[in-house]
Amino acid sequence: MGMFGARKRSRIFAKTKGLCAYCGTELNPFVDWQVDHMTPVLFGGEGEENLVAACRSCNSRKQSKNVEEFREDARMKLLDHAAALAGPYQQYLTPEMAAELRNIVRRIVPLLRTASIVFELDRHAR
Repeated sequence: MGMFGARKRSRIFAKTKGLCAYCGTELNPFVDWQVDHMTPVLFGGEGEENLVAACRSCNSRKQSKNVEEFREDARMKLLDHAAALAGPYQQYLTPEMAAELRNIVRRIVPLLRTASIVFELDRHAR
């Protein structure tokens, strides 16, 4: 259990509805998730409101970044992936397909600045 007892871990897990706070991956309540400080303790992050459930992958990649820095890194990687995807395949894309890809990226990128994509998409779907 580490620094966090079972009750506290349960509250933290429930806060994100069993999903990683960063990527939205569904977490197993018993294994494969970690408690993360949204604002690292090193930078003054304190209290239970600063704690979220995170998958091992996101927690490992976030390291000591704050949420905004982590999301900016993710945003840049998404743009790089979109450019890489479109690059070699552009000759096969119709103008409509290329426009749709640009629209998808434009809609997703701002979400990375404010909340995880999954939480935002879920919120807009309701």
